[in-house]
Amino acid sequence: DVTGKDIDWKPVTTNKLAASAVSNAKLAGSPSYAVTTDKVTPSAITTDLLAAGAVTGPKLATQSVSFTVAHPTIMVAGGFARLAVIPNAAAATTKVDVSADWISLTNGTNHFIVPALAATIDTAVSGAGGLDTGTRTANRTYHIWVIAKADTTSAVMCSLSATSPTMPSGYTYKRRCGSFRSDASNNILRAYQNGHHTRFVDSQSVITDVDPGACSSALAVTYSGTSAGQVVPATATSVLIQSGMKNASATGHYILTYKVAGYTSTFDWYAYVTLGALNATTIIDLLVVPGGTTFSVCRNTATVAVFISIMGYSDNF
Repeated sequence: DVTGKDIDWKPVTTNKLAASAVSNAKLAGSPSYAVTTDKVTPSAITTDLLAAGAVTGPKLATQSVSFTVAHPTIMVAGGFARLAVIPNAAAATTKVDVSADWISLTNGTNHFIVPALAATIDTAVSGAGGLDTGTRTANRTYHIWVIAKADTTSAVMCSLSATSPTMPSGYTYKRRCGSFRSDASNNILRAYQNGHHTRFVDSQSVITDVDPGACSSALAVTYSGTSAGQVVPATATSVLIQSGMKNASATGHYILTYKVAGYTSTFDWYAYVTLGALNATTIIDLLVVPGGTTFSVCRNTATVAVFISIMGYSDNF
């Protein structure tokens, strides 16, 4: 009974949490806490981390995390992106520039990606960056190769071979990615290649003012080979042709018919081109047999004079 009596209140110390008891503790990755005489308040505990799972009392507030996942470009074995071959601005008759966002090479077993390709082929030099072997000669098709070493060193090169270029020392990965042509003066024919498609700056004439003859004896037009005017690589799958005809008479209706090499019958014509006006011209993208060198042309009316030029081609690589 303490009624009417004074009580002498004294602090209780036996069960008190002393500051020193937690002075060496810190929650991993959480706000820090300092200790006063009888409670923990937010401040700073600066030393050792507690092992994960050692603290089961106070919990940290749930935190949200935002992040962005970048979707990488899918690079397909044997593929490329934004491939281009153009005349070199400073030396268009001896050099070509090759570029691509990326291009896939192979050593026959594994594949290797060359990113951000931007290089020049100088046909006056040999090896990587030039001609694989020998010197540039007139009226030849040179195939463009991207090559690389296992240590990721890459280069471009040209070769007369569409299948087996002479590889410089240490280079084991390769990929053919186009071609260019030297003319009768041993200068590179100016052309622009975008992906598989090449267009000449100047159309290349293959026949001029020639009567192709009746369809019973069609004229074979050679577009691929090692002679002057044969400007399309044997690897091509189509040829872009500009053709026309003229006649002494201002009247008449003429038909040009083309036949691809490899067809067995005179009547297996691939494309018919109708020209109803004097001196008319037309353009046709003619599919050709890969590895072929000729297509046939004839007329089914009176004698006419025909001209045919090659504007470009599509390559198979």
